[in-house]
Amino acid sequence: MKEDIRLAVVSFAYNHPTGIRNIKIFEELSKFNDVKIDIITVSNWRGYKEKRLNKYKNLRIHFLEPIFLSKTSFQFRYYMGGLFKKIKKINPDIIYIINEPVALNTFLATIYSKILRKKIMCFAWDNLFIKRNIIVRLYEKFVLNNIDHIIAGSSDAKNVLIKKGYSKDKIQVMPVTGIDTSFFKKNSKNVCKKLNIQKEKTCLFLGRLEDEKGIKYILDAKKKLDEKKKIFTFLFVGNGKWYDKLKKISPKDKKIKVLKWVKYDELPKVYNSARLFLYPSVPLEFWEEQFGYSMIEAMSCGLPVIASDMSGPREIIKNGEDGFIIESKNAEMLAKKIIYLMENKKIYDKFSRNTIKNVKRFDNKVIARRLHSKIKTI
Repeated sequence: MKEDIRLAVVSFAYNHPTGIRNIKIFEELSKFNDVKIDIITVSNWRGYKEKRLNKYKNLRIHFLEPIFLSKTSFQFRYYMGGLFKKIKKINPDIIYIINEPVALNTFLATIYSKILRKKIMCFAWDNLFIKRNIIVRLYEKFVLNNIDHIIAGSSDAKNVLIKKGYSKDKIQVMPVTGIDTSFFKKNSKNVCKKLNIQKEKTCLFLGRLEDEKGIKYILDAKKKLDEKKKIFTFLFVGNGKWYDKLKKISPKDKKIKVLKWVKYDELPKVYNSARLFLYPSVPLEFWEEQFGYSMIEAMSCGLPVIASDMSGPREIIKNGEDGFIIESKNAEMLAKKIIYLMENKKIYDKFSRNTIKNVKRFDNKVIARRLHSKIKTI
């Protein structure tokens, strides 16, 4: 391969509410002088537009119209209009499509790569082996038979790919992006005064306020703590079906605080307003926690994490060293671990130091170096 590489990154994930976080890995990758990056993303994602995308001078960003074939499973049942022409015009050495092998847009990009004789890689989070209908299985098999390399988001995702017949030698495990550990850091800036809370007595959840995130079990754990006269504040930050429920509860219970989703630039202040981070996700029939970026952001700010035993938390937390992995739906165990960390300062301080040290492996600079090394070998 020639010394300079032109990489075309294809994903809806940049003109998306989490777009700024997702694109930072390529901002770091673009600092390598031998890589030129073109981001191909959607003109909007179900109406959302990320205004800050235009500020990236070192990345060429192209917008294509998203075409949805269904009102559900958006990530899998959409494609980008004009993608073939755009790839042909860019003329990349490698196409990197950040979508599951089972996604329609990945299938089309794989066809285009064969026509244009380009190398192609994709990203996969899927950590459960799901038997899909025959049509979907056939085009997923086509992708797996023709794609040059896959980045798997976790060890479980790698195992699923191997079970589907993909070569383990062509899989590398790392997250799709990292975080900026110099931005998410332990400091004194917080929202404690604004919310009338004590940092040293506060447990935080930040993410989608949905059933599968275990909100019910956080409330159940709080109830058990209240019964034991262990009074802590629980701060919930995010959007979802539980937002309205929590807003109704909070005026009656002053130890429950609720905030709608905050801007990316304000997130460190939120993490620095708590002592512990809770992520007790609940598995569904076709889903289990795949990673958990809010966990590594919290850890980078010095917060130990208590999370459910799923592939995402297992990839992040070093159990008993910088947090705890517990059985899902176990409010009693969640309450016990909260008490243990809240009331053992020596243990807490050790965990807090470890979170900051251990999470550095997820820094964008580290992930960018790993991704750079990989694309140089494809």
